[in-house]
Amino acid sequence: MLDAGAGTGLLSHCLKDAGVKEATAIDISPEMLSKAMRSGFYSCCKVVDLKKSFGFADNAFDVSLCLGTLTYMEPADDTIAELCRVTRVGGYVIFSMRTDLCEKWEGALQNFVDKKIWAHMGTSEGFDYLPANPEYGQNILVKVYIYKTLQ
Repeated sequence: MLDAGAGTGLLSHCLKDAGVKEATAIDISPEMLSKAMRSGFYSCCKVVDLKKSFGFADNAFDVSLCLGTLTYMEPADDTIAELCRVTRVGGYVIFSMRTDLCEKWEGALQNFVDKKIWAHMGTSEGFDYLPANPEYGQNILVKVYIYKTLQ
């Protein structure tokens, strides 16, 4: 499993509890990745700019997660293409997106469906993003998207 934008490894506890045995963490921040490595969960932590090539072989992972990170990316960046490239055919790309950014990404996501790069498996309903933050509250939620790679 690839945890793209892993930060301090906040997901490591959930992934371990879910039965994930091996995961790689990537993030642009070496400081945050050092905390992720201390979790003892990740077999590899690598500094990577998610807007560029991840530096892994094609089809390297069964599942690629990118949770809480696309907020800082643009559809024109290589992030989605790289998530697909490093995920094996028949694997899953799972990411979250704030509801105020969904419309901006719709064309890029659909383009990958149209090109048969991936198939849309489902999208969650919106749920609390940062409920204690007065700038978000009930106005900005988050959705989780699941795609299955086809090539």
